[in-house]
Amino acid sequence: MDNKTVALVGALLVLGVAVYGMATGNLPGFEGIGEEEEVNGDGGVADMEETNGEDNGAEAENGEEDGEDEELDEEIEEIAAETGLGMDEILELEPERREELLRRARLPQVCEDQGEEVELDSSHVPIRAGPPFNPKLFESMVHNELNDLRIVHSDGEPLDCDPELRDIAREHSELVIEGDEINATDVRYEGICENPRENYGTWYYQRDMELDSPDVGSDQRVNMIRDHEEFVRDVRRVWYNSGNVMGAITDESRERQGIGAHIERDTRRVVVTHVVC
Repeated sequence: MDNKTVALVGALLVLGVAVYGMATGNLPGFEGIGEEEEVNGDGGVADMEETNGEDNGAEAENGEEDGEDEELDEEIEEIAAETGLGMDEILELEPERREELLRRARLPQVCEDQGEEVELDSSHVPIRAGPPFNPKLFESMVHNELNDLRIVHSDGEPLDCDPELRDIAREHSELVIEGDEINATDVRYEGICENPRENYGTWYYQRDMELDSPDVGSDQRVNMIRDHEEFVRDVRRVWYNSGNVMGAITDESRERQGIGAHIERDTRRVVVTHVVC
């Protein structure tokens, strides 16, 4: 085979390889070109998918925020229905206090004639400076507030509101206000509760004043209680710091409780009695 024939055969082989490479995209010695194009292609798709993922994540976050806003609105509505507070007042409360009020709002009210729907009757005391004192609403609110303390600080179930215990507690508060003789606890609850634990306290509703206590050398300033919510909050604060009351509230052997309140119309002094059985 002469040189011309060899050159012709070589040229045909190179041409064949080139045609094959163009058809398949594989050119010997040029693998990097195909790989670079492939990477660029994948990179474009990957960038698009990543961007879509970010968009989807933003949509998910927006959905979560909308869900949180709706949940907050529902909680505010529940608290407002329980306390009568406005939205702005509720939002100004500390988060811990909102949680307390929400738990209280979700507790069952099992005493009859309790709650905000009670019509005004002779037990309501009109107050010029603010809302009238509604003993039945107040008792219901305290009942739930103390049950909230029980849930938080013990493993006991919420205490049932016992109307008979409540009536005796109301009578006790009235006797304290009137200064009348009060029989022993066991006598007053005979036939209703075998081993009652009773405590009571005194507050002033819608009264800004100083008390000249015989037990204290200087006058004591009384914090102004403007409405039922502030009243209930102060009862919770005082009784939470009382070992006797907290011992009764968290006693897991107890199943029932009664709250009885009575107000002295002239002085606005309120006695609140609590009993568990």
